[in-house]
Amino acid sequence: ASEGEAGRLVPQEQVEDVISAVSFLTSVPEVDAYRIGVLGWGLGGGVAVAAAAEDERIAAVAAVNSVGDGWRTTRRLHSKESWGQLAEAIEEDRRERVRRGRSRRVHPFEVVLPMDEVTTRYVDDELYKAPGFGSFVTLEAVDYLLRFRPELSAASIAPRPLLLVHGENNGLYPAEEAQSIYEHASEPRELVLIEGAGHTEWMFDDHPTYLRLADLLQSFFARELGAPATAVVGS
Repeated sequence: ASEGEAGRLVPQEQVEDVISAVSFLTSVPEVDAYRIGVLGWGLGGGVAVAAAAEDERIAAVAAVNSVGDGWRTTRRLHSKESWGQLAEAIEEDRRERVRRGRSRRVHPFEVVLPMDEVTTRYVDDELYKAPGFGSFVTLEAVDYLLRFRPELSAASIAPRPLLLVHGENNGLYPAEEAQSIYEHASEPRELVLIEGAGHTEWMFDDHPTYLRLADLLQSFFARELGAPATAVVGS
C-alpha cells in the first residue's frame, strides 16, 4: 500500500534507505548523532553490513542470520534445472526492461526456495498470517539481489565494531554466510553461532533463543555505543 513500484525490493536501494534514515536521525535533537547503530536480520543483515561500510556515521553494526553473497545464497537453494529457468527468466526480463521499461513479477518463493522443512513450516504457520506476506517481486529486484555482495565491503566497517550472529543449523542462509562476512571483515569483529538454531523458527518473544539474542544485542550496543543506543532496524 506504500508509494513506489510494487514488488521492487532492491537491496542496493535499501542500503540507501538506511543511510537516509541515519541522515534523518542526525537531524533529531534528542538523538546523539555519534551513537547510532544498525541492526539487520536475514537479507536485512546484509543491508546493515553494506550500509555501515558506506556510512561512517554508523557507529556499530549487528547482523543476524545475514546474507553475505546474494548469488551464492540463492544458487544453493536451486536445482540445476530450476536455476537454469531462473537465469533464463532474468535474461529475458533484462531485454524486456530495455524495450518496454517494465519488469515481470514472480512469486518470491520461485526465487528463494525455503527448502529446509523447519523454515518452510515457520513460513507457512507464522509469516503468512501477516497481510501481504508473499507478495510478488520483480525479476529486476532478483537481478539486483544476485549482484548484492555485502561481504566484499565488510572490511570498510573497521575500526567500528561488527557483531555477527547466526543460527548454526540455518537451512535458508547457512552459517557459512556469517563466517564469510567475518573473514572479509577486520577487527573489531565478533561471530556468535547459536547452537541448534535455524533461520526463523525461534522468532517468538518468549523463546529462550530469542531472549538470548535480545540480551546479546542489548549488551553489544550498550557496550559499543553507551546506553541508551538508537538503532535503525532492517529486516
